[in-house]
Amino acid sequence: MTNLTRRQATLLAAATASTSLLWRAGAARAAGTIKIGGILSLSGPAASFGIPERDIIKAFADNLNGKGGINGRTLEVIFHDDRTDPTEAVRGASKLIRQDGVVSILGSTTGNSTLAFLPIAARAQVPVLALNATSSVTAASNSFFPWSFRACVNTEQMTQGALDAVVIKNNLKTVGVVYSEDAFGREGADLTKALAQKEGKFQVIETASVPLNAIDLSTTASRIRNAKPDFTFIISSSAAIAAAFVRSARQIGYDGKIGGTVILAQKAFVDAAGPAGDGTIIAGFNNWDDPLPKEVELGKTMSAAGIPPAGYGEVLGANGILILAEAIRRIKGDITGDAIRASLETIEAFDGTPMNGKVNITATKHDAYGPEALVITRVEKGKLVTVR
Repeated sequence: MTNLTRRQATLLAAATASTSLLWRAGAARAAGTIKIGGILSLSGPAASFGIPERDIIKAFADNLNGKGGINGRTLEVIFHDDRTDPTEAVRGASKLIRQDGVVSILGSTTGNSTLAFLPIAARAQVPVLALNATSSVTAASNSFFPWSFRACVNTEQMTQGALDAVVIKNNLKTVGVVYSEDAFGREGADLTKALAQKEGKFQVIETASVPLNAIDLSTTASRIRNAKPDFTFIISSSAAIAAAFVRSARQIGYDGKIGGTVILAQKAFVDAAGPAGDGTIIAGFNNWDDPLPKEVELGKTMSAAGIPPAGYGEVLGANGILILAEAIRRIKGDITGDAIRASLETIEAFDGTPMNGKVNITATKHDAYGPEALVITRVEKGKLVTVR
């Protein structure tokens, strides 16, 4: 097993003990409805991502069904709110697999939740298409690896992209890291330190961890200001944390450069940060203020469904449902979890999603995209401006 925390391992043990007679959710469906699970953060700190993910998944499922479904079969997506809580994600996976009979799961919004329920899905032979960047979700060392896939770039690629765009490009020498206390944040912080040692071009001189539900970041901002790094890198699953830090840091006089990963590339961060956010550099994969051609097409689907553009959740949700639909479409026989898993591993050069680049998944690489999907943006006067 693998990169699970002790708490997550305890949760898994409790869940599997109560359901020792494992469910086989890959029951064949030769005709009729294909049931898909959606474990998303519809409340809690990550709700600003999870709600758009749900809305666009539903919109595309409705569109597919309106055109006759997938190979004549209707697609039914059953959603579960994990409340940005791994415990609730485990409960949701158990229900979706055992009671609802889903053959695949989209989610979760956060890496913590996905890592918590992946072993359960793997034992039930239900493939999971994750909608988050946490690298360990698709690490080949995991026992659940054959059943875990990702619909976007990973933490390592975004971390490298942000550091290249700000630190390396501007020959900066010192870096501070502010990260949320979850799998995504910890991985990003560790990767930043590893890249500093590997490249030898900059030094991490201060790190500060923040609870995912933190509101007051004044103490953290003071630590960073006192350390005086040339660049502060925010790695968090919460736009509220990022905005609170930026406001506090600028208010107390920190004048170094600030940047972050995809969490910041959305309206929730830009609006909450206000003028203090100007100049923030972000490594993400979309920009609704200056959309790529594929985003323009996604925007049409969103407009028809009454979904306002808010950030990257819409892109991730669309990626997930469209990649999964393509995998199901390729299956000639019964739609089972194992058939979907095998089909996902054959998707090559698929260009049917709104993200930059093409989907390439193999038996040994379960991340759908590489660094070519990254879009670097900068906040200017309440808008995102594409850098590259």
